[in-house]
Parts: sequence; C-alpha cells; structure tokens
Amino acid sequence: METALAALTAMVVAQAVKLINFKIRKGKWNFELLKSNGGWPSSHTAVVTALTCTIGFFEGIDNYFFAIAITFSIITIHDAMGVRYEASKHARFLNILSKRIDFEELKEFKSAQLKESLGHTFREVFGGVIVGILVALFFRLLG
Repeated sequence: METALAALTAMVVAQAVKLINFKIRKGKWNFELLKSNGGWPSSHTAVVTALTCTIGFFEGIDNYFFAIAITFSIITIHDAMGVRYEASKHARFLNILSKRIDFEELKEFKSAQLKESLGHTFREVFGGVIVGILVALFFRLLG
C-alpha cells in the first residue's frame, strides 16, 4: 500500500510545486497547471521515481518488482525527455507556421493552437526525480 500512496503523493506534490512556482514567478495562481503536462518538476518522473524507490526500500532491489519498476521508470523518463519533448518542439513550430501561412487547408487548424508543453527538459526531469526520492524517503521513514 505504501507504494501506491507514495506514487500518488509524488504526483500531488509535483503538481503543487508547479502551481506554487508559477505563483512565485508570475504573481498569480494558475490552477490549470494542476492538470497539465510539462513544466518543472516533471510529475510523471516524480511518480515513477517514487514508485521505484518505494519498491526498493520496502521490497529490496533483488526482485522482479524492482526490475519491472526500474524498467518502467526508464521508459517513462526517456519518453518525457525524448519523444514528448520533441513533440513539443514540433507543436511550437507548427503553431508559428500556421500563423504565417494562409492556405485554405489550414483554416480548420488556425482556430486551435497545438499544445506546446508536452515533454520535459533535463532540469524538469531532475526536479521530478528529486521529488520522487524525497516522497519515497518520507514513506520509508513512516513505514
């Protein structure tokens, strides 16, 4: 049960940190961040890190659960920094392009901008790793 609670807590903490960080930087609250992708820290990374570390703390690292968790974490983090980050760059480019080109075929796309905040930088992922480790340590100290 600690593992599931740690993963959920890491998600909540990471999203809350995004909200507070925005308030500090911009001087206003943006509650849309609570359900958004992208930004610092990476909540996906925080979740998989908390999950993996909690399994390691409570079950040990020489078992199938930890092996599956570490593999899942690597795939998730690679996706966040690689595939989804590249998709963010593509969305940014396409949004700029759609404003500058006036083709008839683009009319249906002009009204809606593509979401640009999809993936993460190394700094955002590293922040998620730190959140995940701290949450897992908290649960280990409780347990």
